Amino acid sequence: MDYRLVPYIKKYLHEGHSLQQIRQSLISQGIPDSDIKQAAIYAMDEGTKEIKKNTSVIWVIPLILLIICGAAYYFQDNIKTFATDTIGKLNQQQTLQQKEKQPEQQETQQNIQETNIQETCDMDCLIASADNCNTASTDFESKIDFFGMIISLKNQYNIRQGDKCTLHIKVLDSNIEFSQKLIDQSLANGITEKELSIQLEESRINQKANIGKEAICIFQNNTKLKEFLKKTKDGTFTGSASCTIKDNCTITENSNNCEFECTYDGDWLLGECTGTMFSG
Repeated sequence: MDYRLVPYIKKYLHEGHSLQQIRQSLISQGIPDSDIKQAAIYAMDEGTKEIKKNTSVIWVIPLILLIICGAAYYFQDNIKTFATDTIGKLNQQQTLQQKEKQPEQQETQQNIQETNIQETCDMDCLIASADNCNTASTDFESKIDFFGMIISLKNQYNIRQGDKCTLHIKVLDSNIEFSQKLIDQSLANGITEKELSIQLEESRINQKANIGKEAICIFQNNTKLKEFLKKTKDGTFTGSASCTIKDNCTITENSNNCEFECTYDGDWLLGECTGTMFSG
């Protein structure tokens, strides 16, 4: 691999160019595609480390988010035990309450179920709700093949009513694997299995750091919101977004007191989006 390609790719990523544009430019200059892919991996890893220092990040994605900090594996048993104990206690309390006010409890549960049916659905239901900007939410899983790096994403999408259509996005899970083709190409180019293993582990840590990050996107009309969601569902969403947080802030489903400086291109221009999803 020609390591001189790494700073070149990093430079143009920071300027907002997509990896596909950079790749085509390098190919037109006679650079082998295998060298470009290897340099892209190093550029992405080094770029993520710089993000932690400068509190800014550029996400370049062929689908969504990137769109892009989670519970470690060894916590799962504790979480499961805690959840089981908690549910058991809640069930005991609920049984006592039902004996005292069973008719009222049944009516309350029915109302809760009806509300959930109205607000929680799949991506098709969410797209339909965008017609009139109706309140709705869904969890959506997707995979991105990023030059042989298979990124798995699970995001939560919530439509909120207001003067304009507002979409709240939250990263629930994010992981990465290397395809066998990428592994074979890397080994053929002189990268050792140990180096690949280290790169994969670092990439997984970087992906897990995206869990919990959020964004709020405001759309001028529901047509643009619907197009945004359709592209997300179909896997045709492309573009890049980069935001820097001016001051300390908090972002929730219903409020955003953050001050950001953001630049966008591609499908991110459909709405005005800000949030920790685009910053370090």
